[in-house]
Amino acid sequence: MRHALAVSLLLLTALGLAACGGSGSGKGPAAAQCADGRDNDNDGLVDFPADPGCSSAEDTDETDQPPLAACSDNLDNDDDGLIDFPADPGCEFPADNDETDPVTPAACSDGEDNDADGKIDFPDDPGCDSAADDDETDPASQPACSDGEDNDADGKTDFPADPGCTSATDDDETDPAVLPACGDGVDNDADGKIDFPDDPGCDNAADNDE
Repeated sequence: MRHALAVSLLLLTALGLAACGGSGSGKGPAAAQCADGRDNDNDGLVDFPADPGCSSAEDTDETDQPPLAACSDNLDNDDDGLIDFPADPGCEFPADNDETDPVTPAACSDGEDNDADGKIDFPDDPGCDSAADDDETDPASQPACSDGEDNDADGKTDFPADPGCTSATDDDETDPAVLPACGDGVDNDADGKIDFPDDPGCDNAADNDE
């Protein structure tokens, strides 16, 4: 009888611990994948709103779901010549499913130098995080790709000249391990012209298509 009672107590204890989520360590619930600071699906994008697999910061799965959202599918869905976030002014974030440009262009895509810094719109103005950004005001501290310094000592300074800079707001001038086509010193399209700014197929040194 005592043996049976002991077994019953052990079973009840185990069930109680399972219901409480384990051994009672006191740890709170883990952060949702879309707010944990990790690239859980290894797509190079982290958390909401940057990862197209995240519908909100509470989303527990960062996995990109096919089909990709209009603002991250590499297609010019609204035929404006611009593709996806951050280049298309109709895209507020990668998971945005509508590339349609707003009736009134945002400050970072209106063709105006709204903050009078001599630079206009994304990706040239350091105050623009994307083409949909409605404030061109430059940050108090200039990012590495618009501070006038050759931060990675490669002989090239800032966007669009440095192949490590994807935009003026990029805060890391470090060149990638494999240089992009427009910054690799090779005439990739055999037109007799090499890299940015000499090759007309290059929009900037980080452009990977000559």
